[in-house]
Amino acid sequence: MDKIGSSDTIISESTYKETEKGMYVGDIPKGKKLNMSLEDITRKPAFIMVGTGNKDKSNKGTHSMDYTKELLNMTKPEGFMFGLLMENRISPEKRPEYIKTNQTYIDNSTLTATEIKYVGKAYRLLRKKDLIVRTQREHYIINPRLVISNDDWKEDERLYIEAVDKLKDKD
Repeated sequence: MDKIGSSDTIISESTYKETEKGMYVGDIPKGKKLNMSLEDITRKPAFIMVGTGNKDKSNKGTHSMDYTKELLNMTKPEGFMFGLLMENRISPEKRPEYIKTNQTYIDNSTLTATEIKYVGKAYRLLRKKDLIVRTQREHYIINPRLVISNDDWKEDERLYIEAVDKLKDKD
């Protein structure tokens, strides 16, 4: 958003500020009015949006993944592990009932021996598809290009890229 239109003037971008609670307009010249309608606000659907539709992975930072296609092509172990990962997504302290990051964990002490084998096999398959990466023992991060975080997407993407780079350094 470059400019906000008012009834009798254009207010520059430096006039409004972004805060944790949203945007507010400050320092409007005396005698000027600001008219905004809800039509100006871009509404997002109630579901998590996935990617921008760009499939070109060479254009780093803009490609997206097809969530439905990836889910439908998962093997039984992959589906089991991915379900656990989605169920255990970590919530930051702010509004934990609504906000989820892409950082997640699996507590192996709650799994049977067969389930632990499933997780081991599934991790290799999901990692090969670039859907998840292990950050430390029992801790993972889901590719933010597959599932967009409800919290700080850019931070989750940065963490994902760092974790992938660390794996490349080990190879």
